[in-house]
Amino acid sequence: MKGNKNLAKEILDKLGIDSTQKVNTMSGGQKEEWHLQDALHKNAGLYIFDEALKGLTTRQKAVTMNVIKEYTDGKKCKSLLHMI
Repeated sequence: MKGNKNLAKEILDKLGIDSTQKVNTMSGGQKEEWHLQDALHKNAGLYIFDEALKGLTTRQKAVTMNVIKEYTDGKKCKSLLHMI
């Protein structure tokens, strides 16, 4: 499924990720967020996220949850968080 490049950049911007940065130079948390945008920018009807917040700071967890809520609004979304 192809995605929208403008939407991908928009999501990365909201996550605070430089869209020109090479994935192999990103931290673990940044890679998690990159994979999140990779799913969200394809505008699917169903999203399943397994530990989408793993490796993120407390601030980034809040930002990421807001992005997930925004881009899955009106769609089916399941997210496994494993948080205590």
